[in-house]
Amino acid sequence: MFSKIDVELRKIEAVLLQHPDVQEAVVTMREDAGAKRQVAYVVSNLMTPDLIPFKSACLAEFDGNLLVKLYTEDISISGVCVAGMPDIAPGVRVRLRLELPVRADTLWVEGCVAWCCRSRAEIRLDLKTTEQAILQESLDYLLETQGFTKFLQRIAIGKLRTFLEQKLPGNMLPDHFVMLSGLPLTANGKVDLEALPTR
Repeated sequence: MFSKIDVELRKIEAVLLQHPDVQEAVVTMREDAGAKRQVAYVVSNLMTPDLIPFKSACLAEFDGNLLVKLYTEDISISGVCVAGMPDIAPGVRVRLRLELPVRADTLWVEGCVAWCCRSRAEIRLDLKTTEQAILQESLDYLLETQGFTKFLQRIAIGKLRTFLEQKLPGNMLPDHFVMLSGLPLTANGKVDLEALPTR
């Protein structure tokens, strides 16, 4: 038998999951300074920007020859924008030696030129699983150290609050939102409410 509060919490979760950028959500009651508050824990792709500013020197090798020094401008899990690019046609295969912030050594990755114009280019990356994990760790580090995580959280929470205001009465709006990269799970695959952060 569910209480009225449990039914309301599940309804808030259901509405949150209607948002196109929400992947997972759980809403629970938390005690905060003697008062009970609704807290929404959300996993959302609003927390993952398409590109992150990243300035660093790198080396490029085109079709197995011609080593060129380039400079990264932006980076993402799928590609990197570079400056100092020679005039290369789109589709040309390239190997990049990236100097990532969380690695003592460099990482060689492969990809192809998506576009090239006036010494700037985008390289689409073809990453292996291990390379993707290393690059994702570096992207997470850049987001955190450059202050983008808090900025993205504020934007995401604002969008979610506005979305809920259009669909729920004011008394059902969560008091707090906590953005997560994933919900903690128990051994049987259910959300582990005890493992959710309190702040």
